[in-house]
Amino acid sequence: MKKDTILGASIGSTDFHYLQKDYDEIKKLNLNTWNEVAWIGDELNSKIVMWTNSSPVNNVTLSSSDFINENGDLISSNNIKISWLKETLANIGRSNPSAPLEPFPDIIHNSGSLNIEKNKIASAWINIKIPRNAKPGIYNGSIEVTADELEKAYTFDYSFEVLNLVQPLPRETNTQIEFWQHPYTIARYYKISKEDLFTEKHFKYLKDNLKEYRNMGSRGVIATIVHEAWNHQSYDSDPSMIKWRKNSYGTFEFDYSHFDKWIQLNIDLGILDPEKGFGQIKCYSIVPWNNRIQYFNEATNKEEAINPNPGSELWINIWKQFLTSFMSHLEEKGWFNITYISMDERSMDDLKACVDLIESITNNSYEHFKISSAMDYESGNDYSFLDRIDDISIGLSHINHNSDDMKNMSKHRQELGLLTTIYTCTGDYPSSFTISDPIESAFTMWYSLYQNTNGFLRWSWDGWVENPLENVSYKYWEPGDPFLIYPAEKDSIGKTFYSTPRLEKLKEGIRDINKAKYLMEKAPNLKNSIENLIYSLKRPNKGENSYGSAVAASKEDRDLTISEANRMKNGINNFAREFISLTMKTL
Repeated sequence: MKKDTILGASIGSTDFHYLQKDYDEIKKLNLNTWNEVAWIGDELNSKIVMWTNSSPVNNVTLSSSDFINENGDLISSNNIKISWLKETLANIGRSNPSAPLEPFPDIIHNSGSLNIEKNKIASAWINIKIPRNAKPGIYNGSIEVTADELEKAYTFDYSFEVLNLVQPLPRETNTQIEFWQHPYTIARYYKISKEDLFTEKHFKYLKDNLKEYRNMGSRGVIATIVHEAWNHQSYDSDPSMIKWRKNSYGTFEFDYSHFDKWIQLNIDLGILDPEKGFGQIKCYSIVPWNNRIQYFNEATNKEEAINPNPGSELWINIWKQFLTSFMSHLEEKGWFNITYISMDERSMDDLKACVDLIESITNNSYEHFKISSAMDYESGNDYSFLDRIDDISIGLSHINHNSDDMKNMSKHRQELGLLTTIYTCTGDYPSSFTISDPIESAFTMWYSLYQNTNGFLRWSWDGWVENPLENVSYKYWEPGDPFLIYPAEKDSIGKTFYSTPRLEKLKEGIRDINKAKYLMEKAPNLKNSIENLIYSLKRPNKGENSYGSAVAASKEDRDLTISEANRMKNGINNFAREFISLTMKTL
């Protein structure tokens, strides 16, 4: 396709960002056709990249045709959503205020038309939903780009094959997905008063992003049971959803009002289903990062705090009071069976003290609370202590790719009915930062399967900084580490959050590993071959940029991340075709 001198356009890759600093290279793009493979009920993502030259271009608009297969079956253009990618500024370092600010197109923003300034890059994200009643076949259609100054529209030919297999629903594969929510941050951003916390005024801004969280298969709901469980590491405070009160007799009483409303919201939205034992209420934490317990003291009529050491007599006495009261309250609500007392990156001595205490407090059926921990794992074969923890998540940086220790432990725990996931956070590569290639998120899901785990945990879903739509930089971590979604503008009507390329690629990775699990279950004769593909996954090396952020160690490592994630995806689709062929032969 001949490039217009006013506006250039090309199909791009969703695997990485197209940045303003790469303007000259981007202008060389010239891809006019797009082909992909999907299952029924699946989703596909694409990107079209545009650039202006010496003049601005106005009312740039993208539109989609319907898609029709060889039998005349139609997938309506209503299933294709086209959104502009909005840039936000990011300090590209880690804990380095002197690092430069650079723009990254990390926000899947609004649809409609866009005016593009001269000598600028702009990209559009294209999401294609394959309906669950779609017919198999090869579908053809087009995406058109128009603008006021364009004499002739760009028309890009799009084609995708829909295989005769149905994308498994998240619950059908038991993939564990958990991102930590921060409802108080949403309240701060949207200026919800203290009096309106966990009311409909607050829920209005929570519901849509929680539905997104549910739809991708997420199961964990985070509840804070002490004030600042993570020692105020985030931009916003993390208040306790349970209010502690020390009465005049010196014992503690607890107000569960916010906790109850928060959990009930997640039940109403279908993230949790206590009657069916689905989902997890993760309660942070019996060992907050500074061991601090804040409470209102009736005797002094003020807020006070203590920092008892885990395992000490004072610590045991206080937490026995809480756990006994909490257990009774949860049994009354019918939520006890899905509630976990949770810890995050604490020492082994602290963990042992916690597990001992939790196991010592039981109900009338001699059941104690379930236990979860995100933790640092030192390899070894003694699983006796870890077997006492129902749900553990191991940081990527603590997993030795050249050893089978993690694989063996995960398999051992699955045989016992225990959950194991991996997690990424600051300092990890691959990861899910604003500056990360979005494909890194998909790679992480494949790596969770490679290690025989149940899935993936990430520490923050919506822990926004002050104004992330304009600047995502924060003093502690790589930019974007605390969130995978963005808020909408405060005056936005009908919109409460925006997705990101890194989240969409993470969702793609979730769908793809669920395909692999489905095929291994339904086609035992292919299971060994599929496992061989998964176990052939190569892990790229981590490095740091000049400002301390975790990045690929080299261009070769970056390319490896991209190629390996795509090799896994293509391999599973090839096995899907083989499964369809085998199934047809038996009919």
